[in-house]
Amino acid sequence: MRRLVAAALVLGFASTATAQPESAYYGLSLGSFDYSEESAPPFFTGIDDSASSWKLMIGYQFMEHLMVEGALGKTSVISDRATISDPFLNPTPFTVDYNTEFQSFIVRLLGVMNFDSGLTVLGGIGWAEMNQDIDVVDNGPGIFGASGDQDIGEPTYIAGVQYDADRFAIRLAYEKYDFDSPFFTEGDIEETSVTFFYKL
Repeated sequence: MRRLVAAALVLGFASTATAQPESAYYGLSLGSFDYSEESAPPFFTGIDDSASSWKLMIGYQFMEHLMVEGALGKTSVISDRATISDPFLNPTPFTVDYNTEFQSFIVRLLGVMNFDSGLTVLGGIGWAEMNQDIDVVDNGPGIFGASGDQDIGEPTYIAGVQYDADRFAIRLAYEKYDFDSPFFTEGDIEETSVTFFYKL
């Protein structure tokens, strides 16, 4: 249901954008993607690592204080080593190498406040459709190794500040993903990015 609502919003805003193309813009986003997963100790020490990320952006400001954006992006490989201690399966602690990367498609609605200086403060909500590739290498008994991928749909929240020139803009933003870990007790994703826009 949430995906259908997101798709309806995109189609509605896209039709508005077609009528007024002068308010459209596109850009490139470069960022740092922070990823962590935790579990109840002492069985798993958890993983925590950062990777570079990029997104291709397209957007439209259809009202003075509202914008809609779409983004297609990817991260580099996120890698960390964790220690597992399970007295039932293997009494001796051992390590696993955890490698993962994300591909994402994001749709978001932004509220903006413009100042005469060219600065804009913005914040909004979105929906992220992500595909996560996972590879776990077991350095111990060989019973925890796994590889594969999964599709995840999660809400996102973004806040940032933007400076606008005549045809160009630059944005510094922080984005939080409402990520539910599929394997561990708790997961967390945050992203900080710089985006360069060209306005049509």
